[in-house]
Amino acid sequence: MQEFNLAVFSSHFGSNLQSIIDAKKNGKILSSVKVVISNNQDSYALVRAKQESINNLYISKTNYPDDNTRTQIILNVLNENKIDLILLLGYMKKIPNLIIKKYQNKIINIHPSLLPQYGGSGMYGIHVHKSIILNQEKYSGVSLHLVNEEYDQGHIISQLKIPVNKNDDETSLQTRIQLIEHLLLVSTIQLLEQRIINLGLFDDME
Repeated sequence: MQEFNLAVFSSHFGSNLQSIIDAKKNGKILSSVKVVISNNQDSYALVRAKQESINNLYISKTNYPDDNTRTQIILNVLNENKIDLILLLGYMKKIPNLIIKKYQNKIINIHPSLLPQYGGSGMYGIHVHKSIILNQEKYSGVSLHLVNEEYDQGHIISQLKIPVNKNDDETSLQTRIQLIEHLLLVSTIQLLEQRIINLGLFDDME
């Protein structure tokens, strides 16, 4: 079993962050969240981190206007916390290419659809669910994928599929999707820890 030091990037409520914190407390996973980074100073993800005494930082263009400075600060924080795996859980900013190259195959994003459907620029949160309802899709779901330089184009690691109910609207669908996000996230971390999924994470750990 492999234990990972996790960094979570989150912009808003942080319910997926909480699912990881709870899974660690309940002994479902070995890995621990070492730092939470948000581009939103009012993000509840930062509150959750503070409540658990997890390192937390607000980093955005507001307090660090220069792109290179901001990127370097993030890299320094990741290095200081010896991060093995970065999880983008509702993070509304594109990750700089320098960070993607430094942490190649070690950045995972959660997306509220069955990629490659309903991915790409502008497809996030409630916008995804609205499109799925509008197009009368029979199924939706959640995808975890590796992050590369293009939105939602990285290798798909795992997915979970659910039916779209006849009486669903975008809000009810979003609520049900968020529940399975938590399940898929924790189960995927378990598989990584068991080395059932590799992603190249173990190549330098032998």
